[in-house]
Amino acid sequence: MPTAGILLLSMLLLAASNDYSSWHRVEVLKTTDRASRAFFQSFDASTGCIETDVFLVTGFVKQSSPPDPSTSTPLTTVVISVGDNCQGVSLMSAQGATDAFDYTSSNDLQSSHLSGNVPMVDFQSGRTFSVALNIDWAGDGPLVRDVSHFHQKTDGFIVNAISVSTFRTAVATGTILEGTTNYSPTPSQAAQIEVELDGQVTIQVGRLNDTT
Repeated sequence: MPTAGILLLSMLLLAASNDYSSWHRVEVLKTTDRASRAFFQSFDASTGCIETDVFLVTGFVKQSSPPDPSTSTPLTTVVISVGDNCQGVSLMSAQGATDAFDYTSSNDLQSSHLSGNVPMVDFQSGRTFSVALNIDWAGDGPLVRDVSHFHQKTDGFIVNAISVSTFRTAVATGTILEGTTNYSPTPSQAAQIEVELDGQVTIQVGRLNDTT
């Protein structure tokens, strides 16, 4: 288990040990959510009327609960909106998702990379198509960390949970291609690289005055 996971588990078990003399059953659930997000906005060069907005999120959720084997759930989602601001009409409203792609993220959240193909549906026209993704994120801000803790005692059980969320703002660049059409011709308007570590320990316990 990585050092962060050991520290997380130790904190949870320590918090659960104060009011009870014995542990009858311990269940541990650990979830790691690594992701990168980006928002792209561009306008056509000829008139400036056609606005293209793209929202992209990619990553995976890894979950483990010993002694069961860990599981990993990947997901990339893309939303593309195209509109003519001069005419006030929508030209495209498409979205798609896939679990088949390549995604890497550095431990310090300084960089990440995504490549793959996403099947899309334009809900305005009913047209189906695919976009090829090749996006790089480069961190440009400090690490920001948020920690929250949940503690609950019930009859015979104690639950401790902690969530540590860390992210860094970034700039995303690359291509989102449908044929020769690139829906991300300029760097992102907003982007970030993030990781969230959640841990929960559920303990079936015997109280100090429990003589059974």
